[in-house]
Amino acid sequence: MNISSLVDLIDGDLKNPPSISFVYNIQTDVERLKNGDLFISNNETNIKKAVEKGAFGIVYQSDLINITDKEIAWIKVKDIEEVIIKISRYVLSNLELNIFYVDEVVLDIIDLCIGHGGYVYINDDISTELSKIQAIEPNQLVLSTDKILLQKIYPSYKNFPIKNYNLSNITIHSIFETTFSYNGILYSRAKIPFFYIDLFLSIVEYLKIENPINDISGFKKWNLLSPIFINKSFKQIDFGRSDKFIISTKSINRAITALSHIQKNFKYGKVHILLDKSYSKLIKNAFFYEDAEELEFFIKTLSYNLLYIVGTSSEDIISILQKTQQGPTLFDN
Repeated sequence: MNISSLVDLIDGDLKNPPSISFVYNIQTDVERLKNGDLFISNNETNIKKAVEKGAFGIVYQSDLINITDKEIAWIKVKDIEEVIIKISRYVLSNLELNIFYVDEVVLDIIDLCIGHGGYVYINDDISTELSKIQAIEPNQLVLSTDKILLQKIYPSYKNFPIKNYNLSNITIHSIFETTFSYNGILYSRAKIPFFYIDLFLSIVEYLKIENPINDISGFKKWNLLSPIFINKSFKQIDFGRSDKFIISTKSINRAITALSHIQKNFKYGKVHILLDKSYSKLIKNAFFYEDAEELEFFIKTLSYNLLYIVGTSSEDIISILQKTQQGPTLFDN
């Protein structure tokens, strides 16, 4: 990119008349930087390293940064994050793309269907995503769970299209398994909660997967709710080996979607909801925890078949179970 055009794009202040007039790529990670690239950073150590590696330009915000090589371009800006957003928006505006806002469930299902290599995911830390954005090719599938970020970098994004489908032969075996037929295919005891079937079929249709049962790797082993089954000693055991299990999610939106269906279709068991205290105003009839110690207390003292925990990951729950695991008892399975 031409230096003068770049300065205009990011509304920067060129602090010196450089000997060069262009840069090849734009980097925020000094380890990725190559000779001829522009480097965006406020870190003096990384800026020094970038200059040593042959950066043709530096974009910075801090008044404490000193110009050390007058042959290259030094561009001061008011807000580095805003600069990265402007560059990202410029890059994406020149491409024909399918960019969608998705929630965490849709992202999980797409990932299970086609794997990480089948799409580009833009996370909410835009400072780490610039290299990824510059590598996007026309007509690639691009996804993000951050609607505010998408509004800034690609205002013409769309919500992933979800349809309602007419199903037949429906049997809800549990909150984890459903049998149903659609489009001539019988999904027998599919590891898809009933309330996610429309999401699943919408994704299958968009991705043009003709026979999901055979075409999706590992389809029969799916477990979208990722339950952790435990015995009476709070030891993790195999799927279905107990009537006591924990489901956890960090997403309050995902929890709100799932809980209404779970409470409707899981009438044969006792359900308790356990929330991070920061969500105390969003869901009624729940218990609240502030830290891992309180989380462990509720896991071990509440009476439940299903404990739905919001605000932490499955890995965190497993870590707590392993930490507090008791010795063998007569109740171990």
